[in-house]
Amino acid sequence: MRLKALYLVFIARLWPNAPGLAYWNPVKHPMLVLETLNRPLGELTHWMAEKWRAEQLKSGKSKATINRDMAALKAALSKAVEWELIDSHPLAKLKPIKGDRLTKVRYLSKDEEARLRERATHN
Repeated sequence: MRLKALYLVFIARLWPNAPGLAYWNPVKHPMLVLETLNRPLGELTHWMAEKWRAEQLKSGKSKATINRDMAALKAALSKAVEWELIDSHPLAKLKPIKGDRLTKVRYLSKDEEARLRERATHN
């Protein structure tokens, strides 16, 4: 049996009240990331994951989105190892793409600045 079918059962049991699992589609999110579940799990390789990530970067997806998708797939594969569907986790050594650590600069609104200055003078 393929991971896709078992994972759907797992998700349905984990979130039994999810309305048709429409909000978070467990098939689309981790399962179709690498289109691995329509083939035997043993065919998934580290190289395939690297290739997929490179394609996603070229298509304009953010590093954070790609890392989230990979994390979801890695979680599904961890379940496959736990359920003894595969012997080892093929993406266990795959590290997230390093992203920019710079945060966006946020400026205070005039109201926020006024409140900050008011509090600063009272202390």
